[in-house]
Amino acid sequence: MEKPTLKDYAKAAEIGVNKKYVDQRMKELDWSLERAITTPVGTSWEGNEKNKKLLKLAEKNGVSESTFYRRKRNGMTPYEAATTAKGFEKYIPLAESNGISNKTFYQRVKRKMDPYEAATKPTRKYKKIQIS
Repeated sequence: MEKPTLKDYAKAAEIGVNKKYVDQRMKELDWSLERAITTPVGTSWEGNEKNKKLLKLAEKNGVSESTFYRRKRNGMTPYEAATTAKGFEKYIPLAESNGISNKTFYQRVKRKMDPYEAATKPTRKYKKIQIS
């Protein structure tokens, strides 16, 4: 393992990395000397860079950054998290074609009904009572 020189510490100080961080990165995190002195504080070597393209894809599909990361945390694959439509957008046209309003559909889903069933089950028909 290389030991950093005073020139290396000076180069790191230019981007805001002090001597303590350089030493910590090399000893505890097992970083190379080059990586330890060139990576600014607060950035990840493999963090956001890994998801930049998928985040752009998610934005195109109407999925916010926070929703994308929450979906990943909850076990979705990154591609699935970026491409899955938000909410129940794929069921709304089905519900409308079956004569079910948005309000009825969302109330059914809220009451724990399966989204497909909520979109396809016909609404109750009330009979007019004849009073005579």
